[in-house]
Amino acid sequence: MSDQSFLEKTTAAREKLGSVSIIGVESVRIEDVNATLAKISGIGSFQLMDASLILNEEHVRFACFEAIRSFESGENITGSLEMEILVRAACTSQISEAIGRLGVRMGTKQVVLVGLGAGEAENEMAVSLLRGEISSSVFGDNPGKRSRIAREYKLSEPLEKNLVEKIALMPTG
Repeated sequence: MSDQSFLEKTTAAREKLGSVSIIGVESVRIEDVNATLAKISGIGSFQLMDASLILNEEHVRFACFEAIRSFESGENITGSLEMEILVRAACTSQISEAIGRLGVRMGTKQVVLVGLGAGEAENEMAVSLLRGEISSSVFGDNPGKRSRIAREYKLSEPLEKNLVEKIALMPTG
């Protein structure tokens, strides 16, 4: 890919990133994962992730950027932008591993909801379906969480820098 083409695709990805909403939701009550995911997908284009292995909002934002850029350049690993966000945030090209790492389960209490082109009303409906409350605390940082993330993603400090680098260097499709 030429430098000009790469620049154009990167610029297009940044523009599309502006239509992505990243919402932390706590006190979630998921009783049936498949039903919850089906209801949310009926509202719009969303990705739902367990927040326990999400370092911060930048972790999700950069995964979204890389997912969008990969689709713009035809280097995507998966067939949907929603799943591409999940695999990139999970730092793996294996869908099953990404679901195991960041997929929501019955009993998941804190989630990150990523809306792709969703408006405020759609975002509110999705949060309502989760029966939780919008909260930035799901992006909270503490030593225990950092340790779990370092272990799970096989990273060393500084986690912020090394996590972004790992996402950027993921294989392409």
